[in-house]
Amino acid sequence: MIGIIVCGHSSFASGIYSAYELIAGACDHLKTIDFTIDDSIAMLEKKMNQAIDSLNDCDDILFMVDLLQGTPYFCAIKVARQYPSKNIRVIAGTNLAMIIECSMARAIANDIDSLVDMIINTGKEQMVKY
Repeated sequence: MIGIIVCGHSSFASGIYSAYELIAGACDHLKTIDFTIDDSIAMLEKKMNQAIDSLNDCDDILFMVDLLQGTPYFCAIKVARQYPSKNIRVIAGTNLAMIIECSMARAIANDIDSLVDMIINTGKEQMVKY
C-alpha cells in the first residue's frame, strides 16, 4: 500500500481533505498535516515523522504538498531522507483532483513512480482557461 501525507500552509491539508471526504468519503492510509503560524520548522518535521511512523505498514509514501519551494516542501524532502528503507516521494502543487486520483489509483499502480507521474498529469489536466 502507498501511504499519502498531505501537507501545506495554514489549513490547506485539513481543508482539502475535507473537500475530498465530501466527494469520495474517508480515505485509509492518508494523513494530513497543517503547518500553522504557531509551528516551528522543528514542529513541522516532528509532525511529518509522526505521520510516517503511523503509516508503518506502507512501504511507499507520497508527500503531497501545496507549494514548490515552500517550507512543507523542503521539510518533506529533509524528513524523507531520514527513512532510507522506504520509497518516499514528494510532489508540490497539489490540488483536489490529484488527491482523488492518487487515493483511487494507488491500488492499481505498478509502483510509486508511475502513480506520481499519473497524478501530476491529472493535476496539469485540471488547469484550464475559459
